Amino acid sequence: PVMRDNVAPDTEPTMLAAAPQVAPENELAPLGAVAPAQPPRPLAMKVLRASFVGVALLVVVPFLIGLAMELCLSLPIRMARTQCPYFPIFETWMIGVVYFKMWIRITIVVPNMFVTPWHAHWDRLMDNGFHNLDVSFVISEIVIPIAAGAVSFLCVPYFMAKVILCDIINLSAETASLFHHAAYPCLCAMFLLIRGLSVLAKTLPVLTDGLYQRVHDQQYLTSIRLENAPA
Repeated sequence: PVMRDNVAPDTEPTMLAAAPQVAPENELAPLGAVAPAQPPRPLAMKVLRASFVGVALLVVVPFLIGLAMELCLSLPIRMARTQCPYFPIFETWMIGVVYFKMWIRITIVVPNMFVTPWHAHWDRLMDNGFHNLDVSFVISEIVIPIAAGAVSFLCVPYFMAKVILCDIINLSAETASLFHHAAYPCLCAMFLLIRGLSVLAKTLPVLTDGLYQRVHDQQYLTSIRLENAPA
């Protein structure tokens, strides 16, 4: 005779899944056990983020700035029109570091009337420090705009000299080389001129109002009296 349990006809037996076994911290996990997920180490993540931002800010950006300044200043002066430009990597990077540091200092110490959005960017970067480094902010608001501007400045004159003048218009190589040597200083001078005019247009009304108020006070102001504000 076969012994059977009393099971209702409309009820199906349910199978209970066995819970995975988690091994203790100081013991080896048995075969088939699930190891607990290890949380990421905060110090390692901070060092990794700081290294990434350091390479972007201290290597890539200064090298692009140094290359742009070399093309603006050194290329027309020390190289002939027929000579192929040659720039040492380390020297170009060092020049870029110097100009990059000068630009940061000038941006931070300018008066309030000349404040640009870069002033707030550098203040936020220095306020965050190493422990609260915001990688997305540094890459999107500082590294990408500088790199995009420098790459555009480097590529546009070269593309115009090598592709448009030589291949499309079929000018001589000497004419294209002359344009290539003169394009970078002219483009830099045009940028500085436009930037100076924009700053002058922004600050000239403020300076004019201040000068008018000072002359008006000297001519018509007889005395100044301080009064306490009413409670």
